[in-house]
Amino acid sequence: MDSKNKTFPTGLSRALVEIQDLAEAGIKFVPERPSPAMTQAGALAGGIDEDKAAKIYRAMLEAESLEDSDQALKARPN
Repeated sequence: MDSKNKTFPTGLSRALVEIQDLAEAGIKFVPERPSPAMTQAGALAGGIDEDKAAKIYRAMLEAESLEDSDQALKARPN
């Protein structure tokens, strides 16, 4: 689904279509902090304790936001 070729209603409907487009592009929306189940799964997968798994999760999200900031700065006209 390509949101650029649609006529949008306003408000929530438009936002939902935009979110669907992002999801179809492979973008996932994740919580800022991992749930206990997420932390347990990460710890099990990595053979590490849950505290370390939670720290890794947060570090990955922070790195992504830094990457987004770097790309935004590069895209900004001078």
